[in-house]
Amino acid sequence: MSAASSPLLRAGGQSFLEAPVGPAARLGGPAACLLALVASAVLPAAAGADSALNVRERLRAAGISPPPLFPTTLPARVAASDASLSINGRYFDATFVTESPSAGRRSVSFTRRSPGAVGAQLRDARRKRLPVRTVRLRGRRVYFAEQIASCYFWREQGLSYFVCGQGAGTRTSELRVMVSNARAVR
Repeated sequence: MSAASSPLLRAGGQSFLEAPVGPAARLGGPAACLLALVASAVLPAAAGADSALNVRERLRAAGISPPPLFPTTLPARVAASDASLSINGRYFDATFVTESPSAGRRSVSFTRRSPGAVGAQLRDARRKRLPVRTVRLRGRRVYFAEQIASCYFWREQGLSYFVCGQGAGTRTSELRVMVSNARAVR
C-alpha cells in the first residue's frame, strides 16, 4: 500500500492515535480502531449489548475466513463490560465498554483490518516521530504505541490486528493479556 493510498492520509495524515472524529468515520485501518473507541466514549451503550462470550460465538458463527483471532480468555474487567461486534466481510471490530461514575468511560477494542494497516500505522508513526516499541508476547512480534489510546498491533494470517484501550483506568496489562491469549476461533 503506497503512502498516497493510505486510509490514514485521507484523514489529513493523522494516525489512529490522533485521529479526529468526523471525516475519520469513513476510514478503515487503524483509524477505525480509534474511531470505535471514541464513538464508544461519546455514544450511549446499546440497550441490548452483547456479553464477551456472545462476541466470540458470533465470530465463530459468522464463518469468516481465515478464522479470526480472538482472546480465549478476557481480563475480568473487560469480560464484565458491555460488548458490541461489527463484522464487515473478513474484517471485524469488537468493542468492550465499561462506565462507572467514579472512573468515567473506558473502552477496549479488538480489531482485524486490511493487510496493509500495520505498515500504514508504522509509516505514519515514523513520519510524526511518535514512539513505537516492538515487544514479544507469546512468540508474536507486536508493536506498541501510546498517545491518546494505548494500542498493540501486529500482522498474522496475512491480516492486521489491533488491540486498543482508551479512557481512565485502561491498563496496558489487560491489553497484553488479550494479545497473548488471541487464538483462531473455531
